Amino acid sequence: KMVDVVATGGVSPKDVGVVLAVGGSTRIPAVRQRIQDIFGTLPDTSVRPDEAVALGAALFAAQRQLEQGGALVMDADAREYLERLNVTDVAAHSLGVSVFDKQRRQVMQPILPRNTALPISQSRSFYTMRADETRIVVPILEGEELDPELCRRVGVVSVEGLPAGRSQHQE
Repeated sequence: KMVDVVATGGVSPKDVGVVLAVGGSTRIPAVRQRIQDIFGTLPDTSVRPDEAVALGAALFAAQRQLEQGGALVMDADAREYLERLNVTDVAAHSLGVSVFDKQRRQVMQPILPRNTALPISQSRSFYTMRADETRIVVPILEGEELDPELCRRVGVVSVEGLPAGRSQHQE
C-alpha cells in the first residue's frame, strides 16, 4: 500500500527523501523494516508518532478557524504560518456504487476515486436493468476492488417513484 500511495503522488520510492514516522503503527519494527525495504532508508523517528498526528489535527483545526474568521489568540508568526499553510482534504478511499456491467456481472463503479480533493460534486448516469422498474436500491461502497464483496458497504440509497413505462437503456 505504501508503494500505491507514492505512485498515486506521481513519484517513485527513490524520489522520496524523508519518510516521517507518524501514527502508532510506526513503532512496530516490521513496519519500520518495510519502510526501509521500500525506500532504502529507515523512517525519520525524530517526532513522537502520536503527538505528530495530534499536532497535525490541531494545526488543521486552527487553520479552519482562521479561514472562517474565528478569533484565535496566537503569536503573529504562528498566525502567518497558518495563513500560508495549504491543506487539501482528499478521499482516503474510492467511493462508488454497486452496478451491473454489460456482461451482467456485479461490479464496484467508482464515483470518487481515492485521493480526490474534497469537497467535490460529482454525477453519473446509470440505467435500470429491466424496463418498468419503479424502484432501485443502490449500495454505496468504499474500496479499491472491482468485486463489491471485497469493498466496505458504507450505505444504501433507495430510489423510488421512477416513472413506469420507461424502456431500459441499450448500448
